[in-house]
Amino acid sequence: MSITLSPPEKGTLLDKVVFHQQKASQAVAEALTTLKKEWKLSDVDVASFLHISRTTVNHWLRANRVPVEPPGSFTPDTETVLHLLAIHRSLFAMFSSPVKQKAWLETRHPGLGEAPAVSMRRSVEGLIQIRRYLDYVRGRGA
Repeated sequence: MSITLSPPEKGTLLDKVVFHQQKASQAVAEALTTLKKEWKLSDVDVASFLHISRTTVNHWLRANRVPVEPPGSFTPDTETVLHLLAIHRSLFAMFSSPVKQKAWLETRHPGLGEAPAVSMRRSVEGLIQIRRYLDYVRGRGA
């Protein structure tokens, strides 16, 4: 369910900042929900990739809001969510089929020494490594 927010016509700069933060929070939650559905992941699976509790993931998705701070002041949780969404975006660009995207994640790659999903679940550094690897493979640099 998508909530439509209208930008404040009048108000302070703070009102406008709050509005845009709410929109960003909602957009990130919707993207995470899409990723979860396309890859057929449980809240536990998503939580293991993000290295946060299942309860937190469940709360975010039920509220349709993932906390998003202004750029430059992201919390570690926000950063891991954005890394996971970047991985999803890269795999979507490489494979239009969610089945092929998930297969790529679960297949051992000689250049990585293991399946990307294993690296992503092991640590936040593993998640970042897979994002950088995909950026490199797609020719965008690390």
